[in-house]
Amino acid sequence: MPSWPTVVVGAVLVGGLLGAVQKGDVGASAPAAASPVETPTRSVSPSPPARDTGSETAAAGWPDDVRATLPPAEVPQVALTFDDGPDPVWTPQILDVLARHDATATFCVLGSQVSGNEALLRRIHDDGHVLCNHTATHDYGLPARPTEQVDDEIVSVLDQLAEVTPDARVTAFRAPGGRFSDTLVQRAEAHGLTSWAWSVDPQDWRTLDREAIVSAVLDGVVPGSVVLLHDGGGDRSATVAATDEIITVLTDAGFELVGLPHPR
Repeated sequence: MPSWPTVVVGAVLVGGLLGAVQKGDVGASAPAAASPVETPTRSVSPSPPARDTGSETAAAGWPDDVRATLPPAEVPQVALTFDDGPDPVWTPQILDVLARHDATATFCVLGSQVSGNEALLRRIHDDGHVLCNHTATHDYGLPARPTEQVDDEIVSVLDQLAEVTPDARVTAFRAPGGRFSDTLVQRAEAHGLTSWAWSVDPQDWRTLDREAIVSAVLDGVVPGSVVLLHDGGGDRSATVAATDEIITVLTDAGFELVGLPHPR
């Protein structure tokens, strides 16, 4: 059986030749041959079924302006994104892992998690990571809410982040549960935010099995992947451990771990 670094290197070579495609780019289509990394003998699926309520796996059909992959780059890149924090227990541990690897990530911040965690937010920014607006209350029903409520869910987080980390450039938005609608995308854009989903979802909220999370990520990752993980909302000990292994394998294979890019 090939080792993880070996099979991931194979994905880098294939993906590097084909290029990563940005969802929503005019005239772009996903390359048919850009398959996931070869799967060792494990039972983990890279795309587990979504839970019935509050799914973190969005249904197919995100609006065209929602981005789910990174733009092409000369060096193969992957973006790890962490939702639902900051959390006083798990976020510092994830930051420690990232610091050990000199890796950059994106933290999708809930407004409800800001109070009391201001120092953590400042550390996220000071460590060079990207801050993303994940709404104030993580309301799964936000697409059906009045426009005024949508605006408040977005703007209140921007105001909080501007107060706590005034030097941070916040240009990314992620809808709760990935439930993007045209209205959400348009209102986010009106406030200077680009809507970001993901291309790899290990559903780490579902399990405390580190190996399951690692397998699901490495089975699905190709150059340009955006990986959905969580630093809040529950026990994230498995996510912390999995993040360390994921970064080790990807960096050994030649990947660069980056934050979500800002618009030029």
